[in-house]
Amino acid sequence: MLNLISKKASGANPQGFNEQQLRLVDPFWKDLPYCNIFNCFTPDLLHQLHKGVFKDHVANWATQTINRGDDEIDECYQSMSLHPDLRHFKKGVSLMTQCTGNEFKNMEKVFLGVLVGATDPQVILAV
Repeated sequence: MLNLISKKASGANPQGFNEQQLRLVDPFWKDLPYCNIFNCFTPDLLHQLHKGVFKDHVANWATQTINRGDDEIDECYQSMSLHPDLRHFKKGVSLMTQCTGNEFKNMEKVFLGVLVGATDPQVILAV
């Protein structure tokens, strides 16, 4: 990558520069020994995985396949039996505006059970 950037800076048009979507910058990490800058970026599990993948995509899509949608999902979460390792959602989940990572995890743990009998088996298989 540094080689491609230096060739571009000298006026050449190296193959791979545009394909890798590089920019003509002086990377701050170029003189750091044993540095792999890509190992420095950690994923944001709350927003990327729990909110992004689960809530915004999987749960939203699966809820749209259910006849009564949010109402039926809420009833299923409300009727869950109590368990010491799970949060009980007394008011359901559709009215929740902000959730913590632990709340998302607890929703995810029982989501397949919530869908059983409420939607097509193909949806359950996809989830």
